Amino acid sequence: MAKSKFFSGDYRLVIIKVLVIAVLIYALYKLIQKLAKGKSQGELEADNIQQNTDQFLEGLETAVPPSVNDGEVVMPTITQAQAGNIANIQFQAMDGTGTDESAIFGSLCELNGADLIMVAQEFGTQDGKTIFQWYYDELCTYVDAITCGSMAGCGTDCIDTFIAIPAVGCSELEFMKKVWQKSGLPF
Repeated sequence: MAKSKFFSGDYRLVIIKVLVIAVLIYALYKLIQKLAKGKSQGELEADNIQQNTDQFLEGLETAVPPSVNDGEVVMPTITQAQAGNIANIQFQAMDGTGTDESAIFGSLCELNGADLIMVAQEFGTQDGKTIFQWYYDELCTYVDAITCGSMAGCGTDCIDTFIAIPAVGCSELEFMKKVWQKSGLPF
């Protein structure tokens, strides 16, 4: 029987050769495992968020607000520069520590659907998120009755318009959805 030359010689060299083979087999196993597994759950979620963001931004380019009750097309009442300023106010109010709800709501309440579309277009993405993604991250799902009352300047009654949470108030996020409803954009 022929003796293998690979495992012959000094015992220390044989041990090193065996260890090298074991490391190579383990590395090959991990590589095959990673290729077979595909993307992680986090990677899939990140891809889905990016795809939704891309679709939103593409739709935003051709967005048209819904017509008013008599079929009249809604025209913007602000300039592109004013829309950019409002978009900047929105971002500054949400960026960093805390959220300035009065600045967020106050700068949007008097706008019509066409104006809101211009603001969303000017906002684009900030730190990788659309304006609506910022709202989801920053606005509360509840608000106390005092804050709710201060948002009445948007011409809407909090109790009738928003999801009322007994003894707490109404939702900032639901309030914002109602404000943006006139734009026709998918929130």
